[in-house]
This record gives sequence, structure tokens and C-alpha cells, in this order.
Amino acid sequence: MSRQTRVRTRKLAGLATLTLTAGVVTVVLGPSAFVVAADPEPTTVVRVEEDWQLVLIEPDNVAESPQFHTIMAPSTRLDYVYLQSTWNYHESPDYMPGGLQLQAWRGDDCVFAEGYLPSQRLSTQGETITWTQALSTDGHFLRFEILNGNSSTWGTFGGSTMRLVGNIQVPNLNGYTPEMSVENSGVTYGTNRVIVLAITGVRYYGSEGLLYEDYTPRVVVAAGAN
Repeated sequence: MSRQTRVRTRKLAGLATLTLTAGVVTVVLGPSAFVVAADPEPTTVVRVEEDWQLVLIEPDNVAESPQFHTIMAPSTRLDYVYLQSTWNYHESPDYMPGGLQLQAWRGDDCVFAEGYLPSQRLSTQGETITWTQALSTDGHFLRFEILNGNSSTWGTFGGSTMRLVGNIQVPNLNGYTPEMSVENSGVTYGTNRVIVLAITGVRYYGSEGLLYEDYTPRVVVAAGAN
């Protein structure tokens, strides 16, 4: 990804009619839109939480580095819908360093973006940033949020104020896989300033609560890795 803003606006004929309102992405799906099929098994996943960690070597405030992005999707198809967080920069509608931005994407189109912590750039040598990003559905609305964030630069962050909600009718999250998040996330700029970016745990929930947990470390970027 370039540090410069590149928002591509390709019309998705027959897929969706988009209506954007403040803080909310409303997507009315057309008849030819891809919908995640309901799982025939009794176990239905309606919420997934990913715990993330980034460990810095030394950020460069002047060079606005490092910058990284993390992705979460309800299925293995990025041409349907996926959610992205950009860290230490905003890229839509214009590039701006610092803070973080939540984005909703359909294929090559960024359909909504909301920025947070706009003036704060990563500035603490050797700091560790931790947060949880969660995706959930009730069959009508898809919700993406940042929770339990902690950083020396940004302090504590996340919760109900860092959330995108869209009328995207995904019946369940059984098509979710953490490998999709790992393969499509990464350090956008300044990899040499990062020790590690990784998912440290994943939790799956059904309508009645926690189904199972997976604390297998999944490394996205590591210093010295080829």
C-alpha cells in the first residue's frame, strides 16, 4: 500500500446500493450479492475477537514511521466485504499521519472511513501496543470495533467510540479464518522499525457465549524474517 491516498471507486453493478450515514455504513444487498451460507452444523459463530500486539524498535516521528494495517473479514472473499484499521496514519479521503482509522471495504472500494486520535503519532522507543479487534453479526448488522487498546503513545483507547456498524446481512461468521487476517495485514511503511506484529489469541462466540479459544501465536511481521 502506498503512503499516499488512493481510494478507488469502481461501480459494483448489481451488487449493492450504498447509503452512508454519520458513523454508520448501510449496505443494502442486491440479489446477486455474495452471502455467507449458513453452517449446517449446530455450532454457529456470531462473534470473533482477535488479540493483537505490535512491538516497536524506535518510531520516527518526522518520517511518520512505522505505519501498519490490520484486516478482518467475515469470509475468505475480500471482494465481498472486509474491515481494515490503519495505524499511525489515515488514508481516506486524504492521507494524514498519526492516529488510526477504521475503514469498510467492498473489493477495491473504500465505502466508509472514520478517523481517531488524529494528531498523535507513534513516538515511544520500544513500546508495545496491544488491542482487540472484534467482528460480530446478528444476521442483519455487521459490527467491527477496536477494544481494550493500550499504548504508551496513545494511552488506553477503544470501545463504543471506535466502531463501524453496517446493514450487511451476514447470517454468521463461520466463514471467518484468522489466516485471512494474517495474510492481508502487515506493515505498510517502516518494517525496519518493528520487532513483531502478531495475533496472540482468537476467541469465537455463539449466541449463548464463548465457544472456544485459540491462543496459537500468528506472526504477521517479525524482525529478521525473510
